[in-house]
Amino acid sequence: MSYIIGRVIRKRDMGGVLFIDLIYKIEVIQIKFRKQNRKLFLISKDIKLGALIKVVNLRKSNSKRIENYEVDDLEIISNSNIYFPDKRNNIEDKRSIYKNRYIHIGTNLDEKKTILARFKIIEYIRKYMYLKNFLEVETNILNKNTEGSDCESFKTKSKEVSKELFLRISPEINIKKLLVSGFQDIFEIGKSFRNEGLSKIHYQEFTTIEFYKINRDYKWGIKFTKKLIQKIVKKLNKENLTKYTNIGKFEVLTLSNSILKYSAFNENDLEDNDLLLREIKRFNTSKYKEVLNLSNKMIQLAYFELFIQRKLIKPTFITEFPIEDSILAKKKNKEVAERYELYISGIEIANGFTELNDYREQKKRFIEQSSRNNKKINSDFIKALKFGMPKTMGCGIGIDRLAMVILGKKNIRDVIPFIDIRN
Repeated sequence: MSYIIGRVIRKRDMGGVLFIDLIYKIEVIQIKFRKQNRKLFLISKDIKLGALIKVVNLRKSNSKRIENYEVDDLEIISNSNIYFPDKRNNIEDKRSIYKNRYIHIGTNLDEKKTILARFKIIEYIRKYMYLKNFLEVETNILNKNTEGSDCESFKTKSKEVSKELFLRISPEINIKKLLVSGFQDIFEIGKSFRNEGLSKIHYQEFTTIEFYKINRDYKWGIKFTKKLIQKIVKKLNKENLTKYTNIGKFEVLTLSNSILKYSAFNENDLEDNDLLLREIKRFNTSKYKEVLNLSNKMIQLAYFELFIQRKLIKPTFITEFPIEDSILAKKKNKEVAERYELYISGIEIANGFTELNDYREQKKRFIEQSSRNNKKINSDFIKALKFGMPKTMGCGIGIDRLAMVILGKKNIRDVIPFIDIRN
């Protein structure tokens, strides 16, 4: 005896025949109940929209107009007492959708496909990493310090030891300690947290994959990141979970060349701080004040973030970020780091670089950063680097944002199963 369990999303009573549409997995199945089968017909009359039902022994009906099924038995598991999400009951606005997410996913096939696709992306990433002989690792989420980042951490407190603890903003530091311990070619998929603003591309709790490959540099990382994302998109297309196909060609541009390509500036203009600053000030005075006394490369980065990033619709790797903005990355020269970021649809998706493994240089950069943000230097990580870490490239990919661009969503909340809503 075979059966399926699904959620009723549509019901039509035609007098002698009653049709019920239910969502089963990621498809809509139509069930037909005839008046001649009095028992099932009467049960079907009681079914409400949103009900969870079990139907036994499906078989195709003789209908020529549309594919539907008849069944041998029917059981109402739960007859919903909650308003069905439609415009009449005012559960179409975004606030209500986010608040009643489980209802919306359960009764809207497109939403269910979106969340399934998100889970599949994580599955495909994991399988690909295993295929490439990476070891999956797990590091702690609670930390005794703020990891030395400019980002704001969430704080909590241990009752047992009366100590302040911080939710991680990234697994990076602890994964590198595993590299120091002798683990090679490793990755972690998990949650990180940043106590900062919310937007269409920012959420305070987010999912990433971070992977690390020894004896490789950022150029290898660019190729690997490209192949990983191409593989994900191809698999999603094969399962009809996305229509995104813009993965054939990934452009690679330096930060400076991206400005030259997408603006009217020439090479001499890029060296003219006053010219760049005037444009920045015209658009964003707070950003202008932030970079006013910084290096030319930092001013270029500010211009890029304000004017160029949003133009990177097709997959584009940007390289040669300023060292001041790449505290954990190895130098390429005295101005820029061996680092890349991937942008798709104007959104930063990935950040990778050749890892800095010189403990003296790392300590120097931490001291400089601490003078700016007044945060404690991560001396434990310096000690680990002193013990010795091999040449390594590392990369972090934001899974929420990756899902956004592949699935064509405009808000990061649309690819997160359950979220809190802003006041």
